Amino acid sequence: MADAEQELALLHLLAPVARGWRQMGDAALAQFGVSSSAGWCLMHLSRLAEPPRQAELALLLDISPPSLVRTLDQLQIAGWIERIADPDDKRSNRLALTDAGKALAEKIAARLAELRAGLLSGLPDGAVEVGVELLGLLSLRMAEQRAGVE
Repeated sequence: MADAEQELALLHLLAPVARGWRQMGDAALAQFGVSSSAGWCLMHLSRLAEPPRQAELALLLDISPPSLVRTLDQLQIAGWIERIADPDDKRSNRLALTDAGKALAEKIAARLAELRAGLLSGLPDGAVEVGVELLGLLSLRMAEQRAGVE
């Protein structure tokens, strides 16, 4: 079991590491003339098998649906996404990348993959898997505590 100093060190590193990755990603997005909010929205859309509803995308991005509207409007004006009427619910739209949006998302993904490789290359075998498992467990525990589950 980790001692208290190691546990503190781990928890104190979470925010700066997340912030650092986000800053590196934002700089990569800027190389393509894309804002942070627009770029991360494109990346999430490119990874989904089916076009999501706006509320579903907002949940994935951890923002409120109304906050997402402006970004979606900008992406649509730029020709990178389209809103498609949801066949199951006429009151809502699904969001899909256009061909231009797919092409841009592929370029961004390639640049992010380069950054990721630079950060993660040379790590000990299994380190990434352990890190993913650890962060997943911490995220779950935080969500449970926010929900009042102990």
